[in-house]
Amino acid sequence: MIIFYPPANPISVPVVIADMTDSSDQWSAAELALIIYQYMPTGLMVSFSPVVYSCKYNYEIEHNGSPLGSALKMTLSASIKVPPSDLISQVSIGFVSSAISPGALAESLIANPQLNIMYAVVVEKINFVTNIARSFIAYSSILQPETLGTSATLIIKGASIDDTLIRSVLGFHLNKQFPLSTQLTELATSMGYTLNYINASSALSIPVQEVLFQPSTLPKILDEVCLQNKLLYKIDGDIITLYSQTSEPLATNYLNLRYSFLGYKNSSVMWAVGVENYANVKFKTPVFDASLFSKIVLYDDSNSGLFTGLKKNFGLINSYDMIILRYSIIRNDYELCCEVTATNNWLLSQMRIEGIMESKIYGAL
Repeated sequence: MIIFYPPANPISVPVVIADMTDSSDQWSAAELALIIYQYMPTGLMVSFSPVVYSCKYNYEIEHNGSPLGSALKMTLSASIKVPPSDLISQVSIGFVSSAISPGALAESLIANPQLNIMYAVVVEKINFVTNIARSFIAYSSILQPETLGTSATLIIKGASIDDTLIRSVLGFHLNKQFPLSTQLTELATSMGYTLNYINASSALSIPVQEVLFQPSTLPKILDEVCLQNKLLYKIDGDIITLYSQTSEPLATNYLNLRYSFLGYKNSSVMWAVGVENYANVKFKTPVFDASLFSKIVLYDDSNSGLFTGLKKNFGLINSYDMIILRYSIIRNDYELCCEVTATNNWLLSQMRIEGIMESKIYGAL
């Protein structure tokens, strides 16, 4: 289900899009009212009588934690098939950017936060009592006619609010007089965030370089700071968590999520499994509440030998600890799943090992 919160005039009437012919996407009026209240944007007056459309639709949510420097960290790409005309008018994106040059426009998708904003929330059921949700700002809507012109598809693009909004408080001077943790804590607090650097002891040190940042998006600033100081980060709700590039994150949950080929020890089934960059594993599994840089466990319960070369867990047969680097939540005509890329080697995941090996090969010639 996708919920849009159009700009208030003066009250925002939510627009709900769900495929009520799909058993995984059926919602009662009581559930809708609760979810609309639970995820409504701060400061927006919202009606609890939504407009509901049952349509075929696809979407993909992608959340990247690594590598640093990605243009957008969390993105939404959705397509609604044969949308009614009133739905098109209700979810059309009405703002424009105040950027005056292509270079300035590249800095942010929404350059002026005072403009009317279309908020969107994607909600999925993962069992009878639990939902997962991801919030976005919708920044683009395109009505794409089909080849014969008999129908059309509404394509909507979105990104997380931190990726899209430039705020005045994000003019930031990183100096070498105070520890990095002190300065980033002050920056986070000014925006209503809390900084957690328990996994990043190097954040207690002085920054390696003094930088004056012009107002920009939060991820762009954090990308540059972390790249210079050998850190990684994630934004989860109102908490910014820092991680060291040289030591893997501490386990925060000792009952880690488990995945296997055949459902070993009541684990979730995984499929479309492959190994990339020597230590990363990509696989698909049923939708779950994935979190960047959290630990999961993979079992090779089919004795496939696919993970040969990865570091095994001591005392557990064919068991491998992995750390999530990125994930996608996918709903389309063929599947509803989560595609995960996780690493078995934290250090190796921070570098392009192919380039190192290639230089060694050519250097030996």
